[in-house]
Amino acid sequence: MRNSLARGFQKKILTVFNRAIKKCSDSLREQQIPEIGVISQSFQEEFTATLKTQVRRIYSTIYEYNFKKYQELGKKALGDPFDFRRSDDFEESVARYFRFRENMMVGITDTTARQILNKIRDLRDEENTLDQIARALPKEFAQINRRRANVIARTETHSAAGSAHHDYHTKASDSYGVQMIKQWVATSDGRTRDNHRLMNGVKAPMDEDFSMPDGARMKFCGDTKGGAANVINCRCVTLYHEPEDLVDDSADLQQQEDFDFEDVINTQGPRIGIKNKEYAEYFLANTSSDGKALAKNLPKPREFIQKRRTSRGVRYTAGFYQTPTKILSSDTKELTFIHEYGHHIDYEAKIAFTVGASRLDGRAWSESTNSFKYAWDKDREENGFKLTRGETYKDLAKKWKARLAELPEDEANYIEDILDSFASGELQSSYGFFGHGISYYRSAGSRYKETFANLYALQDKGESWESMKGWFPELTKLYEQQVKEWLGD
Repeated sequence: MRNSLARGFQKKILTVFNRAIKKCSDSLREQQIPEIGVISQSFQEEFTATLKTQVRRIYSTIYEYNFKKYQELGKKALGDPFDFRRSDDFEESVARYFRFRENMMVGITDTTARQILNKIRDLRDEENTLDQIARALPKEFAQINRRRANVIARTETHSAAGSAHHDYHTKASDSYGVQMIKQWVATSDGRTRDNHRLMNGVKAPMDEDFSMPDGARMKFCGDTKGGAANVINCRCVTLYHEPEDLVDDSADLQQQEDFDFEDVINTQGPRIGIKNKEYAEYFLANTSSDGKALAKNLPKPREFIQKRRTSRGVRYTAGFYQTPTKILSSDTKELTFIHEYGHHIDYEAKIAFTVGASRLDGRAWSESTNSFKYAWDKDREENGFKLTRGETYKDLAKKWKARLAELPEDEANYIEDILDSFASGELQSSYGFFGHGISYYRSAGSRYKETFANLYALQDKGESWESMKGWFPELTKLYEQQVKEWLGD
């Protein structure tokens, strides 16, 4: 629920940021340097209006969700069921949230205005004309705006949703005469900050704050009283329940894993092949936390199929991803589905995070980004895959087979796929490696796309990923850094 709300909000905030840049560029084209007060006021008006609309939407969505959940309880109580959505408390709760966020809104608008003027000053110091600065400004702020919009959207959605849940349950508890407590539940993965991991399972009465390890006090997860260190990019949730209820505080919580493929076409039909629910369960169980976060922030494939092929008398599901149609073919064996989804992410990330990117050129992020191609070439060279005339891959093939024998077979296979890209397919064609073969790599871009998909599939796979950091330091470091940047971490 929260992820879908944040995605729509991110686009609206990004529009506000980009519009502020456009206004400044228009002023520069008229040979006028914009004033900080004018930029700040104009930006604040649009930003505040956008935030107010979003917060009302979040509160309404949360109240609707809770109203349905408590409807049966309401029917059993005396009088009419309590509907917080239609009470005066709804408007008061929204207004109260804004009173607490006024300083944040002023801070964002003033910071943005100063950043714009500082960049204009820097460009003038480099002896650019005002027309040149006007053209350069949108490019200079493209990534900055996208990153800030991502962080603001996720953080404000999380804070507003947390506030709405807390207000609703406080009123519902009073209305129904039900004693409730609240419980902090953290996401169980490597991205969770230590203080929040320590809070996992901690309970508190409704009228008391959670006491954080750093001394902060918070009514709920996302409560802005906790400060930026406890709020920005937080993914924890607050559960509300009766004291005697047993709650699994180690659960990765379906609220955190609110991701499914129900809107993806499945041409196999409900009784044939793998259902979308099975794909989702497999994906959530086998994908890294960063990989899942990326998937939640980007569009999904359009269609799933299981295209059958025959090899040596055995029918199997061909794993592939088609760019223009966004069709993904895979079963749920080994890591094929995660690998193919990595191809999908590679294309969608380029469209979402690269300025001026278009689907029309059909190229993925990995094959059109110089830093990724440099990292791939560097690791290829360091591992001895640049042969001189007359040399073969025989000794390298033998060495890597011995190395990979210590790792899980399905993970080792996809490391072999990276190595096969280093050898332009010859390891698969001549030495029996898992991979694509010589004919596939006649297209230069394929080596980068396959490597990216394998990094996506193998990230955080225990010993395999740690080994890859030693074998492919440039690629793994760049991949982790790039994903964090896309996620705004």
